[in-house]
Amino acid sequence: MLGHKSYETLFLHDKSRSLIATDLIYNIGSDSDLLEQLWYLVFGAFGNPGVLRYHRKLIKDPKAFRESLDHVLTWDFDRIIMSHGHIIEHDAKNTFARVWEPFI
Repeated sequence: MLGHKSYETLFLHDKSRSLIATDLIYNIGSDSDLLEQLWYLVFGAFGNPGVLRYHRKLIKDPKAFRESLDHVLTWDFDRIIMSHGHIIEHDAKNTFARVWEPFI
């Protein structure tokens, strides 16, 4: 979904209503180590669910990216499990949409 040679694969686990992602959303909290907190603070994804600023710049085809996001938002999920940070247990679809709002 991201730019040239940079792809993201999302999975939906129907039974648990969980979206599984790697780099399309982050949820780094204050329980992470100080260096990690600083890294995510600088790049805009610390303290609340978010996405790294430079990931947004990797999008080469905004129209196709938006179509992909719109498709994901048709899925039935209320939880996001991600590679970076805490699981989002409630209202995950709205959180995902808010994080990527400029493209939706």
